[in-house]
Amino acid sequence: MTGGEECDDAEYDEERRLPPRTEWWLHAGLIVVMTVVFAAGLVWLGRFALVSSMSWSMETYESTSDAQSRAESLGLVLVDGDRVVYGRVTPGFGDYSAYLVVETPSPERLTELLQRSGFDDPVPDDGRCRDHPPVDHGPECTGSLTWAYRGDTGSSHLSATWDPLRNPRTVYISAIQT
Repeated sequence: MTGGEECDDAEYDEERRLPPRTEWWLHAGLIVVMTVVFAAGLVWLGRFALVSSMSWSMETYESTSDAQSRAESLGLVLVDGDRVVYGRVTPGFGDYSAYLVVETPSPERLTELLQRSGFDDPVPDDGRCRDHPPVDHGPECTGSLTWAYRGDTGSSHLSATWDPLRNPRTVYISAIQT
């Protein structure tokens, strides 16, 4: 085609060999839809592997060693003679909680455990047990129940509950990492 010649549209389209415009958009749209469906399928299938491999489940399980390890990482200091007789862990999305029942050799050792671990001075229960009664493996709600809290350590919290009159060697520890 030279300067003054007119172009026939049908001839021009045949030379370029492009599909009509509607077919091009149809193909592009189909590719986009297939890509989205494929990616969604991968995410849906991959979430099972991700949850199980990274322990992101919220299932509570009993383990004295895991509960002890988690509580110690938050500042609980156990020494020889302190024995974890029950432990329960609830993992979460970066958070977790642990609950332990610890038996000490003597009431004095229980006091030392609390001091070593940095707990505040103990206070009487003042109805806390009545408002939130313990479930399994917790102390019996009595008038002599005592508790202590470990001061603010950022995103970790420790609390201890025990009965100095009925069971002065056993302490119930809650450890929470947020």
